[in-house]
Amino acid sequence: MNKILKTPIYNSFYSDYISAKSQTDRFLPHFNKIIWENVCKTIKSDHNRYSEVKQILAEQNNDLTSEKARQNLAQLTKPNSIILITGQQLGVFASPIYTIYKLITTIKLAEKLNQKNLSYKFIPVFWLETEDHDFQEINSCGLMDRQFNPLRIYYAGVDRGKVPLRYYKVEDQIEKFFIDVFSNSLETEFSAELKSRLMGYYQVNVSWMSAVRDFLKDLFSDTGLLFFEPGAEDIKKISVEFFKQLLEDNKKITDSFEKISSHSRPSACIAR
Repeated sequence: MNKILKTPIYNSFYSDYISAKSQTDRFLPHFNKIIWENVCKTIKSDHNRYSEVKQILAEQNNDLTSEKARQNLAQLTKPNSIILITGQQLGVFASPIYTIYKLITTIKLAEKLNQKNLSYKFIPVFWLETEDHDFQEINSCGLMDRQFNPLRIYYAGVDRGKVPLRYYKVEDQIEKFFIDVFSNSLETEFSAELKSRLMGYYQVNVSWMSAVRDFLKDLFSDTGLLFFEPGAEDIKKISVEFFKQLLEDNKKITDSFEKISSHSRPSACIAR
């Protein structure tokens, strides 16, 4: 019997989903109810393209040296490997904290599925959303100050408008940002080490993507986590046909979304 989890600050759809109640299944099946063998078979139907992506993913992670990461990189070359992927905008210092929660969830799900002795092996991957250009959404972090009041601190780098984040570099303003963050944070036994690590990654003229990736690489070094950079040229090349089809079938796709939305909207669940 499923335990009903009470989450008064969230809507009822969220509470029903995390409690694995059946009424959410047609909108968002709970991962414990998914028949993973069937899902993996549908992925393998486009095996050639999937193999291309896995090869590029291996090349993008050839700097990883931990034993678990090397095992996952070797596993990528095998046809039974399945990528479990999550992603997020590249907030300063890998914020907000649900970025970390999403990563932990994906890593733990891969571990759980690999323990089931299925005919597939699952590899956790983080999608570095470097194509996003909304700088105002990633240039701050929230924390509790020394009086336990919520505080948002902003990094005052230059907003380059519609320029993707992969073209950004860390600027001189990062030094003031460090001062503001650590002078307002409650000091703990971890503060000095955390500051040292962050200052090592967020150095002036280092690419924003590299700073976030290297920090996450450090945090999750023993998990085998891999990183995907969607803005890479080789990924763009193999994406051309997909976007071409998306443009050609735009009306058909839009009509399908509208039809499904008008008949399947879970308004009763989300309203509260």
